[in-house]
Amino acid sequence: MPIESAQGDALALVEHLTELLDAAVVRGLRAMRAEDIARLSHHRDELREIGAEHLAQSLDRLLQALADGHRSSAAALLKARASVRVFERLLSLRTVTAALQSAIQDAAGDALDEAEEADAD
Repeated sequence: MPIESAQGDALALVEHLTELLDAAVVRGLRAMRAEDIARLSHHRDELREIGAEHLAQSLDRLLQALADGHRSSAAALLKARASVRVFERLLSLRTVTAALQSAIQDAAGDALDEAEEADAD
């Protein structure tokens, strides 16, 4: 899988996770349905697959606190949200960096082609 595609897939995953966590903040943790918790578990597994173990562990802590009914679940939710947002920023920066490097290489190649054409004339 190309790097750009993998980064795009990771960004899409992070966007879905952000929406889910934001909804939990707005509605409240007690309003989370079994479907929402299953989606969190699924996202946790996907994060593990892409190597984002620190985010998966953050979701593990949230899911465990929810399952146990601990008061710490609110803090776990906020920590998970913060971690996801930082991860999103890092992915965005890497994606932009890759796009800029590609554009620079393309421009350098075009400039080289133009210089070779000028020398040939």
